[in-house]
Amino acid sequence: WREIMQDSWISMTPRGFGRTAFHVVEAIQMGLIPVHIYNQTKWVPYENLFDEIGFAITLDELPALVDKLENWTTQDFLDREKVVARYRESHFLPKAVMGQVQNFLTKAEKSDLVCHQLPSTTTMS
Repeated sequence: WREIMQDSWISMTPRGFGRTAFHVVEAIQMGLIPVHIYNQTKWVPYENLFDEIGFAITLDELPALVDKLENWTTQDFLDREKVVARYRESHFLPKAVMGQVQNFLTKAEKSDLVCHQLPSTTTMS
């Protein structure tokens, strides 16, 4: 799977059993643009920054995103990969995550983490 990912610009990251997917972070750590597909609740890391990094969409929104990406140029993908690389270093590698958590706990204004109450659904939608 690593070879396939190395030959890709984007990676589909559908939500797993929980509200999100570990593969979102795996894709970013490998330098790919994540396309996170969710049901009812958008549940992505660093939600205020995520739209700069990748895409979070419902399954119904997937055809429109495919149309959009078909019109992207190589430069569009390369530019987004640079953004992914920048945030990978500052937010998604283990040391960076711990720094974000430390800032959230001690100087919340310096952290990009956002805390939410869990949705009340029992289906984890």
